[in-house]
Amino acid sequence: MKTYFLVLSILFSALFITGCSKEDGVKTKTELLTSGGWRLENKQVKIGAGNWTDVTSGIAACKKDDAISYSTPSTYTVTEGASKCNVADPTTVETGTWALWTTKANLM
Repeated sequence: MKTYFLVLSILFSALFITGCSKEDGVKTKTELLTSGGWRLENKQVKIGAGNWTDVTSGIAACKKDDAISYSTPSTYTVTEGASKCNVADPTTVETGTWALWTTKANLM
């Protein structure tokens, strides 16, 4: 019986060590960005040593529900959400190109 548990312990240990790796499921920044649509929920700014201030209150609701989709190679599309500011507005609002910054020093 002890041999049985020892063999099972060794097998499970071997499976655990070989089956799991830190690389499994790790996505690049580009993969994370292009994995789906993005919507603005909240934007806050901090000026100097002051408190954080919500600036989304000044954005119209018809703009807040717009979605941004990032694709590879480096293109993006902004589409209208459920509420349009003007019923005659096209579904696709804007298209363009994007790029990731290479260093954290560039982040604001």
